Amino acid sequence: MLSLSGFAQVSYDVSFHFYTDASQVNVLLPDINTKVDSLQLQNVVSQHLGKLYELGHLAAISETIFQPERKANVYYYANEVYKIAHISQGNVSDEIINKVGLDPKNVASRPFSYPRLSRLLNGILDYAENHGYPFASVKLDSIEIASGEISAWLNYQRGPLIVFDSLVVSGYNKVKTKYLMTHLGIYQGKP
Repeated sequence: MLSLSGFAQVSYDVSFHFYTDASQVNVLLPDINTKVDSLQLQNVVSQHLGKLYELGHLAAISETIFQPERKANVYYYANEVYKIAHISQGNVSDEIINKVGLDPKNVASRPFSYPRLSRLLNGILDYAENHGYPFASVKLDSIEIASGEISAWLNYQRGPLIVFDSLVVSGYNKVKTKYLMTHLGIYQGKP
């Protein structure tokens, strides 16, 4: 005989509480009550924490307290809002900065937002990749945090220039190589 054993998922009635700090005096957001199973609980806790990070609460933490009768309380302490004091273009060219739309005046004094920063960094990488530098990298460098404000500069390494040598079509001879090159915008010696 074959014996199978497993664990059943347990559902919890969960209350999410959002406070500005651990004193639990100042409420940041309204409470949320929901029912989730034990497998979803950690994901939901992480999602709410991620939303606080997006609002600039980079030091936000959570605490989960389980109670009898399958109930749980999750407390979030948002702590300080971090703002961007200055993002310097560093060694990124003016052409790239203009193409990706970095305007230092629009960045300063806004809450630090990883999605916004990610869009900026990915925009720089997309520009580099589309101009023959598929191995480019960009990161924040010389990061300084003081009085809840973050300053950094961009460190850009473009890597080697990659150009097309030739286009080889094999296995299907009905399509002409010149047609494909024109259709795809791939030209010999071009990035």
